[in-house]
Amino acid sequence: FFRVPPVAACDWTKAASSTLKFILLYRPSLYSVFFLLLWISAFLYGSLYYSYMPNAAFSTSVHYYYRYV
Repeated sequence: FFRVPPVAACDWTKAASSTLKFILLYRPSLYSVFFLLLWISAFLYGSLYYSYMPNAAFSTSVHYYYRYV
């Protein structure tokens, strides 16, 4: 019925090299970009939070007094 052509060794090496290229080159670069964006977002959040939060204008000690009935 159907004849399947044999797979050449060249096709296997091309597939293996592209997989190895993805593992060794693209995946670490994707992780690096992800962690760089995460660090930048955390830094910007902290710096904007620090710069826009008002300083405490009034502070006093709080003494709570509870009566038991």
